[in-house]
Parts: sequence; C-alpha cells; structure tokens
Amino acid sequence: MPSSEMTILEAAKFGTPPIAEDNSNHPLVDDKWWQESAVFMWGDAGRQFGGELRFGMHPNQGVANLYAWTMLEGEMIDRRYLIDQPLPKGNILDSKIGSASVRTLEPLMRYELALDQDDLSLRMTWRNFHHPVSMSFNVGGATLANGHYDAMGEMKGVGRYKGHEFEIDAVGFADHSWGVRRKHLPASRCLFAVFDENFYITAIPISTGPSRAMVGYVYKDGLVGRLSSHCEM
Repeated sequence: MPSSEMTILEAAKFGTPPIAEDNSNHPLVDDKWWQESAVFMWGDAGRQFGGELRFGMHPNQGVANLYAWTMLEGEMIDRRYLIDQPLPKGNILDSKIGSASVRTLEPLMRYELALDQDDLSLRMTWRNFHHPVSMSFNVGGATLANGHYDAMGEMKGVGRYKGHEFEIDAVGFADHSWGVRRKHLPASRCLFAVFDENFYITAIPISTGPSRAMVGYVYKDGLVGRLSSHCEM
C-alpha cells in the first residue's frame, strides 16, 4: 500500500475519542428514525468460520431488530433478520434481542455475547485490540456515522452445532452507532484484514455515483493512519 494513500495520525485526531458513557445509549431526538446499534463481525479463515451479530433499537418506534448469520466450514448454518422485536429495557450493549444477547464486561473494550438458535449455540467474548476511534465522513454531500466509533479485535469462546462442540478463536470488527439513519449510501463495502494484534486494516470504499472515497485506517505498532485514496469497485 503506497504511503501516499494515508496520513499517519494519532488516534485522537480522528475525532473526539469515545468515553465510558458512550458505551450506553445516547439522548434521543424527536425523529422516528433515531437509532442506536452495535455490531460484531468475526472470522477464522482456517476453519472457514465467521459471523455477525447486529443489535439495533428504534426507541421512538418502540421496536428492536437483530441481524445475525453464522458460517462454519464454508457452510451458512444460520441466517436471520428479525424486525419489530420487543424493545429491550436499558442499553444496546447490555441487551437481549431475539435469540441473541450482549453484555458489557468492560465499557468500550470487552463484551460477552451469546446466540441460541435451533441446532446452534455460541458463547463468546469480544475484546477490542485498541481503544475505539471515532469516525465520520462526507461523501458527495452525504454524511454518515456522525455518531459512531469502532475498533478491530478478537472473538474467543465455544460453539456447538448439531451436538458437536468447536473452539472459537477469530478476529474481526465491532462498532457502536447512534443517530438518525434513514438510508445508507448507494454503494459501499467493508473490508477488514488482521495480520496480528499490532497490524490491521479496516477499509470502506464508498461510491455515490460521481463521488468516490476510501474511509478507514491502518493500525501498526501504535500508530493509526487514515486511508484517503479514491477507489473503484
């Protein structure tokens, strides 16, 4: 990756760093599309195991939603999109929606997750590699993630599928987002690469038609570099 495609910055230069209180839900505004969400994505290429749990709340509508999928040995073994679920009491990062739950062990850093669905059971602990960074951006006049922070990290635990137990030792991405979200940008992809705990990349190519941008960062040996190149998809 050419060095001209990024500028090395301290993590704080990405925006105001989140604080422990940001682990909780944020003050509502009077808009039905105000949302609070948290997502965990992980993968283990050697085992061809991966998945995602996304917890979402629309407090002004009184509903919650869960997006979940799990792949094992290259096979999609569970996938569901649950909408209009009962709104949990409390915070998004201490909640149960549908068949999945999340509990904060250490604000902004460590979480306990569980999923129980048909023949599949997951018991996992997520740990961020670094304190989350705050990111927001404007592409072609469209803004996204004005209330948002994310981090790369690891997922460890135990799974059980059709009576067979397997170890979970994966890496991935987690974020927490809040604000009014009516629609997403027309085209985007999330790409993550973890080489080790001290070197990893998150990249989100975005296209709004005439405008293209790369959003993301590189973390290496304690330094965070912002990705700033244009992209093609």
